[in-house]
This record gives sequence, C-alpha cells and structure tokens, in this order.
Amino acid sequence: MVPLGARQDLVLVLFATMVTAIGAVFVWVALTARGRLEYQAVRPHGYFLRSWWFGVLLALCAFGFVVSLASLPYPAEANPTRAPALQVRVKGVQWAWLLSTDRVPAGRLIEFEVTATDVNHGFGIYSPHGVLLGQVQAMPGYVNHLFFRFPHPGVYLIRCMEYCGAEHPYMLMPLTVYQAS
Repeated sequence: MVPLGARQDLVLVLFATMVTAIGAVFVWVALTARGRLEYQAVRPHGYFLRSWWFGVLLALCAFGFVVSLASLPYPAEANPTRAPALQVRVKGVQWAWLLSTDRVPAGRLIEFEVTATDVNHGFGIYSPHGVLLGQVQAMPGYVNHLFFRFPHPGVYLIRCMEYCGAEHPYMLMPLTVYQAS
C-alpha cells in the first residue's frame, strides 16, 4: 500500500500537470486565433466542444472522487461484525482527554466510546508520523463510537480537532500501542 503522503504528492503532481495543460491550451487558442467569425458559423462546433469538455471534466472529477475515497481517515471497520478486543472510554474535558486506559494492543480491534463534558471536541488519532488515521466528534450528552485497529506498535497522538478555547492547541494525549502477545 502506498503511504498517504506519497499519494498526496502524486495528486499534487497530477493537479499541477492538468492545470498547466489546460493553461497551455488557452494560450495556444489565444495565440492562434485569426480574426473574427460570425456566431452562426462557430455555434455548432462550439456546442460540440463544450459538451465534450463537460463530459471529460465530469469523468475526471468522478475518477478523482473514487480514487480519493480510499484516503479518507475512516476505518473500514466502522460497523464490525464481531466484538472489539478492548473498549476505551474517552471523555473530552476542558483542554484535556481522559481515557480509561492509555495503552492498547496493536492488531486488535479497539472501540473508542467518545463523549465530552463541556463543549464539542474533535477526537483525532494521529500516527507516530503525524498522519490522521481516524476521527470522531466528542459531544456533551452523546457517545460516539470509533472502531479502530492499530497496525503497528508505537506512540500515537490524540489531538482535539475542533477549536474548544484558548488552550485548544495543547489538548494532546499520547496513546501507547504495544505488541500484543
């Protein structure tokens, strides 16, 4: 599997290439245009080109949408068929996370039961390399569930993803993922 950062770089290169190509077409048309033509003479060809370009752009957007779905930070196990190995209760409080445990096993399905006591928070799990792996909203009076399987041992980081006050940038918590025996 290609790392998320490499896929983002590929999308950037493809986007830049497409913008450059479209810009080159516009420049070429502007430089090669000769004189004025009557509207009735160019109308049928113009409508054909407009329809063709619309179809091409629609197909490219649909392709980009389908390809980018695999990169969304939502686990494939959003509705697991079997019980998780561990349930972790998470509570967002004013500028801190309270977890029932800060150590979870790698390779096992974990269910995070996420809520908040004061305001809305965004519960985001980041890899040791800073890549967003999963997220769910933490809201007062409501429990959201996030199912996640950590692929490798390491120290992951839980961050608040929604502005919750002056100390929001410091609302961090390390989560240790250990090798399960």
